[in-house]
Amino acid sequence: MRNSEVEKEHQRGEESLNKLLKENGAEQPSYKFKAIGYLDITEPYEKGIVSQSFVNKLKQIQKSGMTLGSLGSHECTFCIDEGNYEGRARSSCEKILVDKENKIKYIFPEMIFHYMEAHEFKPSNEFIGFVMNYYIPKPLNISQVLDEALAKLTDKNITEICKDGK
Repeated sequence: MRNSEVEKEHQRGEESLNKLLKENGAEQPSYKFKAIGYLDITEPYEKGIVSQSFVNKLKQIQKSGMTLGSLGSHECTFCIDEGNYEGRARSSCEKILVDKENKIKYIFPEMIFHYMEAHEFKPSNEFIGFVMNYYIPKPLNISQVLDEALAKLTDKNITEICKDGK
């Protein structure tokens, strides 16, 4: 799928969700979708070199949080066109990053790494800047949370909890 098609599909889904929320008395802010790196052999794309620090940060982001399904499986048409059937990349996962300040949802496929490495795809400077400044929350360590909660319990707390039957 092309960037424009991906944006339309996500926008359509967002509009349906917003309609449902509104019908049930809830609302959420409206965002513009920007698809990054859904390349198609029939469309030109910006080429260039991206820094390794950008690639590393984007990989960290890709691995963190939830990764979405897809709008369908995809194979690299550039590799196929070059006759590289054996080594062609395939993927169907995508990620959404939310820029709350500017009301933008960036969507990018896992294939973006292949496109940057094998086909010199260069994302927009806007996206690169957003990624480089993106905060990746640390994963929640449930064992640590439980240990800290248990450490706060005193004998007096435990006695009162048991006495009240709660």
